[in-house]
Amino acid sequence: MLSLRGTGGKWEDEDCSMRSHEQLTGRETEAIRVAFAELRALAASADGIAEQQVLRDCCRRLIASPAESDLLSEREVDVLAHVATGLQNGEIAAALGVSAETVKSYLRSALAKLGAHSRLQSVEVARQAGLLP
Repeated sequence: MLSLRGTGGKWEDEDCSMRSHEQLTGRETEAIRVAFAELRALAASADGIAEQQVLRDCCRRLIASPAESDLLSEREVDVLAHVATGLQNGEIAAALGVSAETVKSYLRSALAKLGAHSRLQSVEVARQAGLLP
C-alpha cells in the first residue's frame, strides 16, 4: 500500500521506503495517479462542503506543485485525472456520475484551455502545469 506522510514528504510502500526526491517506480506513479482520480471522484460526490474540501486537499498533496486554480475547472481536472488512468469517456462518465456527452464537453474545454490536440497531450500539459500527479 502506497501512502504519503503529512510531514517530511516521505513515501512508504510495503516493500520500500524512500524520500520524495527519489524516483518512484512506474507502478508507484500509476498508483498515485489512480488514487488521485478516485479521490477527485469522491470529492465530487461528497455530501458536505467540509468533506469535499478535505478530499480536495488530499488531492493537492499528491501533485508536484500548486497550480493556478483558474486554469481548469474542478470538473475538467476530474475528467483529465481519469483520462490519465486510461479510462474511456463512458467509464469516466460512470465514475463521475455524469453522461458521456458531458465528459466529452469537459474534455473539449480542457483541450482548448491547455492548447492540446489530443487526450494524451492534454494529460501531459496538465502534468507540466502541476494540475495532475
